[in-house]
Amino acid sequence: MGRASKYIHGQNQEEQERLDVQANFLERMIHEQLDMSGVKQLLEVGVGVGAQTRLMLQKYPDMCIHGIDISTEQIQKAAENLSKVAAFQGRYSLEQADAASFQMPEEIAADGAFICWVLEHLAEPLRVLQNCKKVLRPGSPIFVTEVYNQSQFLYPDSPAIMAYWNAFNQMQSDFGGHPYIGAQLGGLLHEAGFTNIHVYPIYQHHDKRNPANRQQMMVYFKDLLMSAAEQLIEHRYIKQLDLAVVQQEIRQFMDHPDAVYFYSGFQAVAKS
Repeated sequence: MGRASKYIHGQNQEEQERLDVQANFLERMIHEQLDMSGVKQLLEVGVGVGAQTRLMLQKYPDMCIHGIDISTEQIQKAAENLSKVAAFQGRYSLEQADAASFQMPEEIAADGAFICWVLEHLAEPLRVLQNCKKVLRPGSPIFVTEVYNQSQFLYPDSPAIMAYWNAFNQMQSDFGGHPYIGAQLGGLLHEAGFTNIHVYPIYQHHDKRNPANRQQMMVYFKDLLMSAAEQLIEHRYIKQLDLAVVQQEIRQFMDHPDAVYFYSGFQAVAKS
């Protein structure tokens, strides 16, 4: 999608299920500050398995969504997932397409665009934003949510986890991705020709005030880390022994009564 980098999490059924869990877990973080109530025909770039599509169709009953993804397998899974909800029928369409070059169907006048956790995986994210600007009706909003992986903080110190995290980010960079792209959203949107650009942090902060939420966050984080383990070992960023140490340290962190987890991404809203 706009010359996608190699996807570090894999494409198997387990990863498809993880994406659905991720959307549910991070729903508040992503959608709490977004107001898409004025959008009637939304373009969703990188629809994946349809997890975000489902959330937005539920939240905005007057919205229709045209979702695109470079992966035929993901589009098929999204179609399967969305077809299970009768209330969604007639309110979405799905297309296998390259986000950097596709054109909107003539019958759809997109008056909004949504991109979430996608640009980090693309070799040329600017081209995707430029094409979104091209296909959107003038004055339409774009909503972008992205990672900033340098922000992660763990207490107590967890050297094995952080070494793994650094290897994770290095592999994504080497594969052509952008694990710190959230901090660049404002400049990228400006270069793509968008105006009225607003960028703000969104974050997860968990400590002993709510141990249940902290535990849930660490289960999600563990699954995210392990989704790249096979490729990290295959491409020699870590060894099998390293992985065992990381898994042990994750268990110790999850059991620590004073554990603190913090992570910040970035979100941007702009006008075409």
